[in-house]
Amino acid sequence: MNMELYFKGFIKMLKKYEEKIAYLQLIGKQEDYLVKEFCYCLFETSNGEYFAITDMGDRGEQKIDICVVKGDDLDNLNTLRIIELIEAKYFRNKHEFRTHLPDDDIGTAMKKLNEQMHFIDKNKDKHGWLQLSPDLHKINGLAFVSYVSSEANKEKKEKYFKKVLKEAKEKINNINDEKLVLEDVFDGIEIQLANKTRYVSLRVGLWVLN
Repeated sequence: MNMELYFKGFIKMLKKYEEKIAYLQLIGKQEDYLVKEFCYCLFETSNGEYFAITDMGDRGEQKIDICVVKGDDLDNLNTLRIIELIEAKYFRNKHEFRTHLPDDDIGTAMKKLNEQMHFIDKNKDKHGWLQLSPDLHKINGLAFVSYVSSEANKEKKEKYFKKVLKEAKEKINNINDEKLVLEDVFDGIEIQLANKTRYVSLRVGLWVLN
């Protein structure tokens, strides 16, 4: 499958709901919500050819955020195959709307994502309770990067996004630097809460191992 094509469709879908998503960024961490939106977008835009299972893995096995599945008979597990494995990570500069707090830590989360993104043992033919496609060799990454500010300061905003990419280039292994990019979803959406304004931006990246 061409995951890059579905990723572009995902960005297009998120843009339709930018004000809603920007508001949600102000009230809590939205990794779980965005993962499920990605899964639904994949299902919808493929006309049901692909679907995804979230947080999948047996006891003692890596729990993977997005397991993309294709098959012929939902009631016959032997006909289903996992064709893509993706780990998601949500990065944010601030907790909710509290812009007075210090910036959130990036390095620890990026290090964790690096541990989750790796090549699969060639002898592994199953994950959780489903078979792996023989063409599946790696676990890729999906990065969500949230930026919230009490001022419309483009320089500070760009500095933060560059900082995230710098951490990625230092900590994510087995991937070329040019693949570590972030795509704009929306930029500087104004949300009014309790008579104050917050400016909210979101960028996303599909980070594919070499």
